[in-house]
Amino acid sequence: MTLTAIGVPLGARPVLRERLTARIAALGGTLTTEGPGPVGLRLPFAPVAEHGEEKRER
Repeated sequence: MTLTAIGVPLGARPVLRERLTARIAALGGTLTTEGPGPVGLRLPFAPVAEHGEEKRER
């Protein structure tokens, strides 16, 4: 899933970008920023398995 937020002036600030990247990476996603403006967020559809945890089928 890809989400794009526009008009995010603080999205390119290093501190905020690092915090968002850490939270999104924990879900198996990525974050992209293009200066003060759009912020792109990509998340997998399936949950990411933790270390030692198997993926479960639904």
